[in-house]
Amino acid sequence: MKLDMAQVEKFLTGIALEVVSKTADSITFKIPSFRPDLEREVDLIEEVARLIGFDNIPYTLPSFKMQPNELPPIEVLNRKIRKTLSAMGLHECLSLRFTSKARTEALFGPESDDRRSKPALLLNPLSEELGAVPTSLLPNLLKSVAENEKNRPGSVRLFEVAKGQFKRDRKDVRDPGFDESNLVALTIAGNFDVNPLNDKPAQIDFASFKGFVQSFLKRVGLVVEFRVPAKPEIFLHPGKQTEILADGVVLGTMGELHPSVMAANDISYTTYVMELDMDKMEHATHKKIVFEAFSRQVPSSRDISLEVAKSMTHEDIVARIKGLNPKNLAKITLKSIYEGDKIEAGKKNMVYSLTYQAMDRTLTDDEVNKAHNKLRDKLVANGDIALR
Repeated sequence: MKLDMAQVEKFLTGIALEVVSKTADSITFKIPSFRPDLEREVDLIEEVARLIGFDNIPYTLPSFKMQPNELPPIEVLNRKIRKTLSAMGLHECLSLRFTSKARTEALFGPESDDRRSKPALLLNPLSEELGAVPTSLLPNLLKSVAENEKNRPGSVRLFEVAKGQFKRDRKDVRDPGFDESNLVALTIAGNFDVNPLNDKPAQIDFASFKGFVQSFLKRVGLVVEFRVPAKPEIFLHPGKQTEILADGVVLGTMGELHPSVMAANDISYTTYVMELDMDKMEHATHKKIVFEAFSRQVPSSRDISLEVAKSMTHEDIVARIKGLNPKNLAKITLKSIYEGDKIEAGKKNMVYSLTYQAMDRTLTDDEVNKAHNKLRDKLVANGDIALR
C-alpha cells in the first residue's frame, strides 16, 4: 500500500522518533536511545507496517496453475488390465522374476528361432528353479496352477502382468544386452461355470475361454480378431489354439495346454492359457472408436445348411458371405457343425442362422426371401460349397 509523507511522519513521531530533516521525497529521523533495535531504513518501514496493522495491508496470493503429471500410457493400460481381470474373477500372481530353464524348455522346446526359447542363465543362481531370466510369464504361471490345484480343488483362475527379458548382442559397454517387453498372461483351469443351480459344474472349453478373452479385451478397449496360427505354438493343443490380432498385428496366442506340457507341469485339470504383448496392445488402443446407430426394426432370420470341406474354417465361410454383400444382412451365427458317417468323407456340415434387418423399416418376407435366395445361389457358384 502507498502512504504519503505526512502519514509516515505521524506514525513515527508518535513513537518518540524526532524529525531531523525533510526533502521532497525523504525524511530523516533521530532514533531515541531506548530503541536500539532501529538501525536501518527497513526497520522504520517495519514500524510503519506494525502501526498500520499487518492485517490491514492488502495482499494477493501468487497465481499459478497446478496439475498432476499424467501416467505413462503403458501404466494406464497395466492398471486397467489388472482391475478388469480382478473384476472378472481372476486372482493376480506376483511371481519371482526368475524361472527355471527346464520349465521354459518344456513350453517352448530347445533353443530355436523363437526368442522365448533362449532365456539368459544366471551365473550364480539360488537354485535350479530360479536359474534363468523369464522370457514368458507362462512357466511360473503354470507352476502356480499346479500348486493351486492341490489346494484349491475344482477351479484355478490366475493372471499376471510383468515383463519378459530377451537377451541380444550388446552394442557397447553400457548396453545391458536385453530387450524388455510388457506382458500379460492368464489361465483358467478346471471348472468354468460354477453356478450352484447347475447339476454339475461345466469344464472350461475352447469356446468359453475364447469368449472370456474376447470380453476381457473389449473391456480394455480392444476390438480383436481370432485366426488359426500360421505357425502353431508347440505348447498348445494343435486343434485348440488361435492367434489374437488387432488391426492386423498379432498380439499373442491363446488355447488349450498340450497334454504333454500338462504332464511336465504336474497339472491334471484341463487348462487354457493366453499371453499377450502389452506394448502392442497399448499401440492398438489408440485407435479411435466410432459408434454406429443400431436398428430398432424387427429382424427376420433364415437358416442355411452348407456342406464344405473339413479344411474350410468358420472364418472362411463368414468372409465368403460378407464378401457377397447380401442386402440388409445384419448378423451371421453358427448354429451347429456335423462330421460323421452320414456325410461324405472329408466333408462337414455347417448350419448358419442369418439375420436380416433394415435401419428404416420392417422388411417383408418377400424382401428377405429374395435376398436370402440370391445369397444361396452365389455361395454355390464356385463349387466348393454345397447346400443341404
